[in-house]
Amino acid sequence: MHYSTLTAVLASAAAFTLTEAASKKSSRTFGTITFGGGKELTRCRLDPIVNPGSTAAHLHSVFGGNAFGASMPGDAAEKASCTTATVKNDHSNYWVPSLYFEDPQTKKLEPVELFYAKVYYFFDATNDDIKAFPKGFRMLAGDPSLRAPPNPAHDNLDASKGAITPTCWTCPRSDADSKTPLYPPDSDGKHGVGIQDPSNGGQGWGFPDKECNGYASPLRADIHFPSCVNPNVPIENYKENSCYPSDNGMGGSDCPAGYIHVPHLFMEVYWNTLVFQDRWEHGKGSTPWVLSNGDKTGYSLHADFINGWDTETLQYAIDNCDPGNSGLHKCPGLPGGATEEDEMKACKLTCPLEESSADVLGSPMPGNKLFGNNPLSSYQAAPYVAPGGASSGSSESVPVQPAAPAASSSAPVVEAANVKQNNKPSTTMYTVPVPVAAASSQPEGHGSNPGPHVVYTSVVNIHTVIKTITVGAGGPTPAPVPVAAHNKPAAKNRKKNCTRKPRKHHRGRRSHAHRGIGY
Repeated sequence: MHYSTLTAVLASAAAFTLTEAASKKSSRTFGTITFGGGKELTRCRLDPIVNPGSTAAHLHSVFGGNAFGASMPGDAAEKASCTTATVKNDHSNYWVPSLYFEDPQTKKLEPVELFYAKVYYFFDATNDDIKAFPKGFRMLAGDPSLRAPPNPAHDNLDASKGAITPTCWTCPRSDADSKTPLYPPDSDGKHGVGIQDPSNGGQGWGFPDKECNGYASPLRADIHFPSCVNPNVPIENYKENSCYPSDNGMGGSDCPAGYIHVPHLFMEVYWNTLVFQDRWEHGKGSTPWVLSNGDKTGYSLHADFINGWDTETLQYAIDNCDPGNSGLHKCPGLPGGATEEDEMKACKLTCPLEESSADVLGSPMPGNKLFGNNPLSSYQAAPYVAPGGASSGSSESVPVQPAAPAASSSAPVVEAANVKQNNKPSTTMYTVPVPVAAASSQPEGHGSNPGPHVVYTSVVNIHTVIKTITVGAGGPTPAPVPVAAHNKPAAKNRKKNCTRKPRKHHRGRRSHAHRGIGY
């Protein structure tokens, strides 16, 4: 072989090896996305995944691109003209059920203000090549029909180790309060209050009966999405198009053979529950919170995602970025760069449903009813079905036209009413998010935990710190030991199929700092 030809072949092989190494991960890297103003793009009873083309069963808090609407076929999300996400080329939509407070005395239902939302993009250790989501891909994590705790009650995101538990509730508390269990030690999770995570005293399943009064960190919903995509299932089939990966025995996790390994999304949603702290009794075995689907237990916590990323941008982030809590928008060379704060705040979307005008913070719900066919429901073993046969995950099937993107407008300053800071009430006016000092880029705790929870704000640096305690033990448990990085050979003998469908994976994560995000 001619010398120059041999040189070219060797160079090509080296380049191929480097490309392969870029997408395989010997250790986790990650970055985060926050949303302009710390609030929703809209609050609306639409769900283009579960109820395409019609009204949804319950109200959602929605984040991301302004192409969100009742019907979003194909890559419709990418066509947004603006986004509330900190990364300009992420036009995806993320949404969760909204939260309500039921006054113990009057039984009136009042909307709870969304305090802050954050999405972690974990590029986990794996033998697989991690790839960007397929265009228009959509998925759901959690089960809207659940009204009972997981059995067994364990924190698990590993498909090879039993039932997945992709969601939980985390309750940041003051140092004094965090020395006691979050849930009653004798709670079975079926009578008035949720159940403790046996491995983490700061989290559990179902609503806790304690006040979440940590520094600028009220009640938090945690949701882990699947990260294995079945390319042989249509993207619209959210029940079967994805699953969770399995432990590869080498400090990472792999997808079944033939599946596409995509980023592991973890979503944190804080609710401003401290506004109601003086209106209910804490630690008495009952809770005042209600999800917008009527669920008084909290077990039906779930979230949805529709991909609206520019594929090149997300793949660049997967292969090159590890900014941690500083945010993906801080990644050097990221195509499109960051969304300016004024752009995020100006990105608006008006819900096309007339009922939305009646959803007013600080005021009881009209007729004391939640939007949709959602009477209040409590603890029960079987999946919940609303009166009349409409399940909590189904729609009233009222056709709706997709909401048109709203015109840009200047964004008002947001008021954090009565949010405790260092246990002192505050009515400080603030704007979120304005980046402040960057946190460590390395995840902490959570087994595969997201790391320090820093909110980027001009006034308050929201940093959730929850002490992990063993219920019934005499003191805190040792911090999780980091897993050393490994050079992983190609995975062998992987499972051919996911053991469970994502909708059936009734909740879970893998130990994270406040609860499980990690391997």
